[in-house]
Amino acid sequence: MSSGELRITGIVVDLVRWPLKMKRQHGVGGVQHEMPGAIVKITTDAGITGWGEVAPWSVFTGTAEQNVSGIATYMKPLLIGADPRKVTTLMGEIDHVLTGHSEGKAAVEMALLDIVGKYYGLPIAQLLGGYHRERVPLSVSIANPDFEADIAFATQVAAQGYNIFKVKTGFAGHAQDLRRLERLREILPATAEIRVDYNQGLDPWTAVRQLRDLEAFALTFIEQPVKRHQWDAMAQIAAAIDTPIMADESVFSPSDALAMVRQRDQAHEERRHHARKRGVGDCRGRRHSRLRRRHVRGRPRLRRRPAYGRGDAEHQSGRGILQLDLGPRRRHPRGALAHRRRAFGRADRAGAGCPRERGSRAQHQRCPARIATAATT
Repeated sequence: MSSGELRITGIVVDLVRWPLKMKRQHGVGGVQHEMPGAIVKITTDAGITGWGEVAPWSVFTGTAEQNVSGIATYMKPLLIGADPRKVTTLMGEIDHVLTGHSEGKAAVEMALLDIVGKYYGLPIAQLLGGYHRERVPLSVSIANPDFEADIAFATQVAAQGYNIFKVKTGFAGHAQDLRRLERLREILPATAEIRVDYNQGLDPWTAVRQLRDLEAFALTFIEQPVKRHQWDAMAQIAAAIDTPIMADESVFSPSDALAMVRQRDQAHEERRHHARKRGVGDCRGRRHSRLRRRHVRGRPRLRRRPAYGRGDAEHQSGRGILQLDLGPRRRHPRGALAHRRRAFGRADRAGAGCPRERGSRAQHQRCPARIATAATT
């Protein structure tokens, strides 16, 4: 189509429910029966219509309902009357007025690109720089809590030519994860690729030990083993095992991706540096990392432990985890403490008339009664 005026005349967004054939279980939750989604339709004065579709999940980035509301309430007024070919400008304006809602924004961008491609008669891939490949292999998800049903499903799709299988892990326990992977390796062709996705299902202090057990199955990669905000743990896991670690829920923008790469490189460099400095065994380092910083009685103690060691609640810091220990502090035997107080009172307060009989030595030195007595003697 020749270049000229092109304006958006209407936007319709629908909330839909995609039916599911089987229950799907993930490290952060499960879905069954249906999956909510949103479909965006953008019309123009040239009769060109663009379509966009997304399926948000509430435990990842928000609900389909809030994305539909964000499109209808905040994005639509900005888009009506605008030129849909200015995709980058329009998406920047949307980011300025509405934070989050990444799936809703993706659906709008998808519809805008659809319009631009139809307007110029080009595939969207050509608009974005050209084809890298013309065929893309599909990955089959193995996530049914009924593993026998999933075995039958995997056997069926493998016979149809599918060769990539992503196994959802972290929801049935480590032993069951190992059994599932072993069974899949037995029934699938030797050329089949298997990757696993924990969907944030592991604790950082046990992750390395468990993931090393999985490396025997020659996995293509391991996806998002720990919580999305535990970037230090993700980087240290990547430095500790041979299988590549893929970040999913931790990355939502190009800046997130660059920051994650820097974090990974820093973890690898720290690992190399400490190996050169202290040796591979690092016996002194392991002893030193167990030093504790104790606070006064009644306050939490922060204990420095090696990364992914056992503990109650973790706070990531550098190569280890500062573990918050809310347990009671060990006290002196009552008799010994009382004896020290009595001796202190006899030695420093005899005849002084000090009202702070049970105070500390510093309090006693500042006691007005003691100062007055000392001044008259």
